[in-house]
Amino acid sequence: MVPVRLLRWVVPALLGSAPLSLSQVPPAAQPPATQPVPPAATAAEVPPKPPVPIKWPTEVSGRKLSEWIADLSSSRNLDPSLRDAAVKTIPMFGPDGRKLGLAGLCNVIKTDPDPGVRVNAILVVGGMGFETKEEMRQATSAIAEVLKLTINGSMIRLHATRTLASFGPEAATIDVIGGVLTMATDPAWETRQGVAAALGRLGATLYDDKTPAPGKPVEIKRHASKAAMDKLAFTMIRDPSAVVRMEAVQSLLVLGPPHEENPTKYVALVKPYLDAVTLRLKDAKDKGETDNGVRIWLMLINMMYDDRTFDALVPKIGYYINAVEVAVRVHALNALAIIGPRAHGAASEIRSALAQKEPLVIVAAAECLVAMGDAGKYALPDLERLKTETEARLAMKRGLPGTPNEFVEKKAEADDKLLKKAIENAIKIITEAKKPEAKKEEPKKEPGKN
Repeated sequence: MVPVRLLRWVVPALLGSAPLSLSQVPPAAQPPATQPVPPAATAAEVPPKPPVPIKWPTEVSGRKLSEWIADLSSSRNLDPSLRDAAVKTIPMFGPDGRKLGLAGLCNVIKTDPDPGVRVNAILVVGGMGFETKEEMRQATSAIAEVLKLTINGSMIRLHATRTLASFGPEAATIDVIGGVLTMATDPAWETRQGVAAALGRLGATLYDDKTPAPGKPVEIKRHASKAAMDKLAFTMIRDPSAVVRMEAVQSLLVLGPPHEENPTKYVALVKPYLDAVTLRLKDAKDKGETDNGVRIWLMLINMMYDDRTFDALVPKIGYYINAVEVAVRVHALNALAIIGPRAHGAASEIRSALAQKEPLVIVAAAECLVAMGDAGKYALPDLERLKTETEARLAMKRGLPGTPNEFVEKKAEADDKLLKKAIENAIKIITEAKKPEAKKEEPKKEPGKN
């Protein structure tokens, strides 16, 4: 079973209190009328403190940045451990380390004879961030170049693909995408997982970062990569590793359907992808998908390619909300959350998830209901009941007989506190959700009239 990768659901605490009143101050304590008491400043009126500027060091271990950069050269410094120390020290100098050290780090990535030093240089460059697109292009070019020199199973491939994935579509070039594509059959499953992730993020649609004119959509600079789609759909969703297949399927969701300006040509264009997904959705005995988590996301892709399958597939995804494995239940709820109000075909199953005992499942169900908006209001009584039950548990005295483990008690209390905040937040958002406005039909023109 593929584990669930969850983004932390940050639920803000809804704190509020009435302002303190000074109307009952005894007369003797009141100042003269000529000196009125100024109203107490509210939290919103108190100006925020200016951020304290970070003072980056000019020396580390008694050496200047220029000295550490000089240590990167393998021709000047024959000791790989010292070169590795230089790679790891340069980021400590902050922005100056990135600006002045990037060229040297990229050279290490391309030419250092020690693979461990190269890997650490890749990780450092990926973690430092970029101030300009030119810096990103410089780093991307170096990593793409080293990919051509690696062999099957190389650890450099694993860390290079993960780092490239973190750069996003802005870093995609023909060389970069081409280099990643060649590693889709690497013998290491972690590398193949990194390849699947990189294809989804590098190959995604690239939007213009300029603010569009009012009423205009954001301009698209480059549509999603068809080469990335092909490798994911025709090779990687059949990978022997369920984790790789899951990454490939979710990357296909990120890329979206293939782009076609002419709607009449879309059916023919999408058919090979739809056929590949349909083949994987066959029963396991017919060589279809064996992992239920991956199967759930394959159904979502099927809906993305062919909108007509929604009514048939939503209840099938809902079926997995009552699966034995917790991870499968969460996958099903997360998938339904993506389609929002259209998940109403699994409404009863989503509601049943609120009655399950695992906090992870309950939070996923609450997220799904929030995504449904006004269509999720049917479950408000269940959420209110959960809130009451959670508050009651928090009010109970901990340390009951049979639970002597203090860590377990504190963990349970912390889970209940987070669950309570999540439920309160869901109730607030769903209660305030409005019904989507119905589209106004244009008046039909009578024949022969303009």
